[in-house]
Amino acid sequence: MELFPEDAGENGKTRIIPYLPGQKLFVNDAVCKQRRVELDQYLQELFNVNYLLLLFFLYIISIISIVKLFFLKNLATRKNY
Repeated sequence: MELFPEDAGENGKTRIIPYLPGQKLFVNDAVCKQRRVELDQYLQELFNVNYLLLLFFLYIISIISIVKLFFLKNLATRKNY
């Protein structure tokens, strides 16, 4: 939401990005069943988003992951010195 505030529905814009269900602290069978329903709905809504927009978000997520791996690798190698 911080990277794409307008797509997240801020500044009076229509929300494009679907709501991602939050984490649960306590989990049991009933919570797992409800969580599955929520995540299934999230994925359905996500795939209904404009295809190019979805590809753009996946691209951004992959770049963020690559940057994290880069810094983690560099931190690990610096600890060895």
